[in-house]
Amino acid sequence: MAIAIRRKQEIMGYIWVIEGNSPFSTVQEDLLKSAADKAAKELQQRHMQNKLQEKSKEEFFWRLLTEDIKELPVITKQFEHWHGKAPGRSLIVVLESEEAIDDIMFRSIMYLARGSQKIKLWLQTRTADQVIMLVEPSADASRYTEKHFMEELLQLLKERFSSRQFIGSGREVSLTHIKKSYEEAQMVIRMQRRLTWTRQHLYTFEQLGYLKYLEAAAENEAAHDMPHPVINKLIMYDNKNNTDLLNTLYVFLQSVSVNKAAEHMHIHANTMAYRIKRIEEITEMNTKNPHEQLSLLMEFTLREYISS
Repeated sequence: MAIAIRRKQEIMGYIWVIEGNSPFSTVQEDLLKSAADKAAKELQQRHMQNKLQEKSKEEFFWRLLTEDIKELPVITKQFEHWHGKAPGRSLIVVLESEEAIDDIMFRSIMYLARGSQKIKLWLQTRTADQVIMLVEPSADASRYTEKHFMEELLQLLKERFSSRQFIGSGREVSLTHIKKSYEEAQMVIRMQRRLTWTRQHLYTFEQLGYLKYLEAAAENEAAHDMPHPVINKLIMYDNKNNTDLLNTLYVFLQSVSVNKAAEHMHIHANTMAYRIKRIEEITEMNTKNPHEQLSLLMEFTLREYISS
């Protein structure tokens, strides 16, 4: 016999009992119903306690994110109260959705994050379109363990939801500098939103490289008024000859190799090589020079960032 443990119309669980040599008597059935009522009250009380604790954890997490609390002994003591110990390593992961994150999506994210073998989830909270997590890479973690976790999480969410998500992490920090990791994770999200080529490559703040300085560069109006001569020449050539050399160069600089650039543009490698040679003839640029490559990639990226 199974007796449902209910809270109003919600089924919270069941009490299962196996009959012996004879069917249950009315008295025994009433006893089971009474036990189910009592269990419902106990479970509801525990549910309320869990909700209060989760709310307390969220409030504590926001205090860490805003540096409202900075004393390491206080922070450590609170973690030990909830978990028995404090994180040995910690960083912030932010997941952002193009649509509002409802309860169903939030529960899915939490289920997947808690089930990952790559990280340990310590704290979490959410806003209308973001889930913010304090995580610790697993003990045998490689350098980019959190990156692999984020790639896996994005793929699993893509299979479940139609909306597009962005995800990024800050660097590992001490528990007193969580805000810094949070700000870095938010920057990764902004780069993914505004620079299309970063979405499949860059998930951690460490991977951003020169992109860390892009926002500061964009604020410098002088950068807007001094276009690179190589870019200017290619714009003029493309307009006159109805070619696509400017975009070809940008893809090549992102891809590093001729073969990868050709694959990205769906053209033959020989065609890509010819275009690169033509670009060098028109602009007098040395495409094999790392300094010239980085300089132009920064110019292209800044143009895309400003126009997005």
